[in-house]
Amino acid sequence: MKRKIKKILCLGLNSLVLSLTSFGQEAAQSDEALSWIQQNAIPIRHVQAGNDFSDLQPLKQILKDVKVVGLGEATHGTREFFQVKHRLLEFLVKEMDFNAFALEASYAACQPINDYVLYGIGDLATVLTGQGYVVWDTEEMAEMIGWLREYNQSVTEEKKVKFYGLDLSNNEIGRKEILSYLHKVAPERVAATDSLFRVLAREEAKWPMQIDAETEKILLHMLPHLQDLIYFLTENKDKLVSNSTPAAFDQVLQYTRVMKQWFMANTPAMLPPFVDKSMIRSISMAENLMYLLDREGSEAKFVVWEHNSHLARDTWNVSNFQDARNGSNLLGYQLRRKYRDGYYAFSIEFNQGSFQTRSLLPDNMLGDLKEVTVPPAPEGSLPWYLSSTNVGNLILNLRAPVDNPVVEQWLHSPHKVYLASWANNGESQEDYIKELEVKRFYDGILFIDRTTATRPTANALKTAARREGL
Repeated sequence: MKRKIKKILCLGLNSLVLSLTSFGQEAAQSDEALSWIQQNAIPIRHVQAGNDFSDLQPLKQILKDVKVVGLGEATHGTREFFQVKHRLLEFLVKEMDFNAFALEASYAACQPINDYVLYGIGDLATVLTGQGYVVWDTEEMAEMIGWLREYNQSVTEEKKVKFYGLDLSNNEIGRKEILSYLHKVAPERVAATDSLFRVLAREEAKWPMQIDAETEKILLHMLPHLQDLIYFLTENKDKLVSNSTPAAFDQVLQYTRVMKQWFMANTPAMLPPFVDKSMIRSISMAENLMYLLDREGSEAKFVVWEHNSHLARDTWNVSNFQDARNGSNLLGYQLRRKYRDGYYAFSIEFNQGSFQTRSLLPDNMLGDLKEVTVPPAPEGSLPWYLSSTNVGNLILNLRAPVDNPVVEQWLHSPHKVYLASWANNGESQEDYIKELEVKRFYDGILFIDRTTATRPTANALKTAARREGL
């Protein structure tokens, strides 16, 4: 009996020693990680645009050979994220000659915003609401677009900054442009194309939440008609260009491609079992961005505004992205494959505060806007580490050399981060948290310690009240 008790005591003691050793190793790693962050952090003195750029000067070296800067966000409804991205856009345009901006919004419906910032066509409130995404219809986005218009008025044509959307939905403007083009160059195609587009307009009006099996059945029936239109355009390119312009033909063809992307994202029956709608959407946005980069030429330098999840530069293995193959369908992964170190992905994180989201109703419809508030990030999470440095708001370059193997291991270890979708019914802080290896997915971190919710415009409040838009 004594021998058995002694054995139990020995096992317990060994377990305690192992636990204490593990705790000690974790504490040492934590201390070294905090020290490394403090040494390498670039403090951000200003979140709002309109301030001098002295604190951002280190970015000139970090981003000197970069063609595409991805500015992520842990939530789509954080005021300070919008503000600091506006400020970074001003810096990248004025100090580093970036000349294009691309947003996670409708490719077609953002064309009027581009016309506004380039030529002053239209009204700011109208074009902003017209892009159809309530999430972007905010005072903060209006201020940034207003700045783009003001800047473009002050520079030569070659220096002007263009504004693009990358997403697949809200294709009404594209349909109108295609029909107008066909009236001029191929009137015999107008009637059939108009019939196709009437069906598409009706089904697209159900987006984003009411795409069901009946819609999929209709889309599968209509897909050959859309493919026939694309075939007609590509096979008759020389003739059509001779009766119009290369730019007009190119834009019309791209509108049809985006429509086909929307078809594919909303017909799961056509997708492989490991690919879902969100992945098709992300890879399609990558295709649209690379199309724009190629079209704008070798001097094009883009600032891209997306959710953190889309900008990740490696394959996902979190949340509903369990199959590693799925990551190859993300925008950031495609950009890294094509541009290598010419693509730099910022994950934008926060510690505590409020953000705007949109509620999900029982019938799978989008509901009212709502403000979510979360307490300080949980101990051991990435935001907790960043806040614990007491640096405040900061930028951390993850491409910086690391000569400490303990820190290198920490950077490649999973950490909790905020990853909140726009539409959700989250009830606690944990509902907005995921776990991932930060250095695997991102090149840099931009951290805001305390946040508030974005401020929707009067138009956005009306759109949400009607249960419309995203």
